[in-house]
Amino acid sequence: MKKLFTLVGMLFLCSSYAQVCTNFDFESGNLGGWTVTSGTVSGFNNIAMMGCCTQTGSPEAIIKTTPFFDTQLGTIPHSPFGGTKVVMLNDSNITVNTGLITRISYSLVVGPTSVFQYAISSHINGLGHPCTDHAYNNITVKNSLGTPVYSLHIIPPASSGTCSPVAFTNTVNNTAFFCWKTFSLNLSPYIGTTVTIDVTSGDCTAFGHYGYCYFDATCTTATPTNAICGSLPTELEERSIENSVRVWPNPANDVLHFSLNGSSANTLLVFDLLGKVVLKQNDLKEKNTISIKDLQPGVYFYKVINSSKEISGKFIKE
Repeated sequence: MKKLFTLVGMLFLCSSYAQVCTNFDFESGNLGGWTVTSGTVSGFNNIAMMGCCTQTGSPEAIIKTTPFFDTQLGTIPHSPFGGTKVVMLNDSNITVNTGLITRISYSLVVGPTSVFQYAISSHINGLGHPCTDHAYNNITVKNSLGTPVYSLHIIPPASSGTCSPVAFTNTVNNTAFFCWKTFSLNLSPYIGTTVTIDVTSGDCTAFGHYGYCYFDATCTTATPTNAICGSLPTELEERSIENSVRVWPNPANDVLHFSLNGSSANTLLVFDLLGKVVLKQNDLKEKNTISIKDLQPGVYFYKVINSSKEISGKFIKE
């Protein structure tokens, strides 16, 4: 009988810290289980993430359905962990919600699986800042006392200061970015206790440059797949783009002029900040005038497509 009680007690203890990760991977299509907060960059110390995060909610914590189009990385494929849902924190619009910091947090009791894996695609605009001033993405894990036990601060190489930049695969238009990278953290020292995972994205301290990311996570031991984003431009291609396409005026009101500098293209696509096609025109000539009077004011991205390459950029509708 004593052995039976001992066995029942052991089973109860095991079940009491079973690792439950409900909607950890956003596959419910919402942020249920995650806490969303926000703040405004302050104090010229983004390493300490000053200004984050005293406000409940954020206008820039959005569930995205993969695959979808990103103006820097092209097509964003499914997460390396599978599924079709990821979260986007912050965006590339620095005229709305200027200096925004967005954070999502998840608390879980670490079970026998004792693993936390995540995938992130990072975009940081405004290169060459000191470490403390850069826009950033950050993943931090805190123990039950609130003490950080893991932190990855993602910024490009800085002009000064001591920091640990993550390798960015591409640098175009003063923006460093990479497609899905995966990371795995062993939580076995914290079995039976609660840890909190914070995922944070913040603009630069001068409010002039943005930082945003796409994020997914799992608390299983699943082996991530190799996810490759589409249509990645290179610095050489971007210099060619600057010489081959001229867009004016920018900002624009009712019309936008596209000059293709001696060439022609098959299609022009215009996307809003959510990647939705809001304007399409076929059979472009060397010089084109496009009506944008029906577009709402804001930032838009364009892609000019011909048989050999794709040319991307952005404009502002006033």
